[in-house]
Amino acid sequence: MNNHQTPVHCDSSGGFKCMDLLATVSPYMNGKMDIPTVSIWVRYSAGTMVGITGRALLHAAEATGERACFAYYMRHNVLKHLNLEEPGWAKVSDIDDMVADMMEPDVKPKRL
Repeated sequence: MNNHQTPVHCDSSGGFKCMDLLATVSPYMNGKMDIPTVSIWVRYSAGTMVGITGRALLHAAEATGERACFAYYMRHNVLKHLNLEEPGWAKVSDIDDMVADMMEPDVKPKRL
């Protein structure tokens, strides 16, 4: 996708439980991603990567200038072809555990 505002939508390509990865590049300003399903917006500057369950959450993006976005989806038919099960829903505790494992032992954050 490039050089256009992305209206509010859900993605049809990704799985319901899969995280889609969006990576933005090129010079642009005032990038913003709205996720109205959960009533939040995030700054969407060049070089930003966002993981989102795009099939389950409504989302939109806007920016001023030349913007390119690489969107990576895990498609159900790929999992089926590889005889893999669809992953379970992501949980906050999964992310908390992953971040804690990456931290130095003396600076680990409190668990949520």
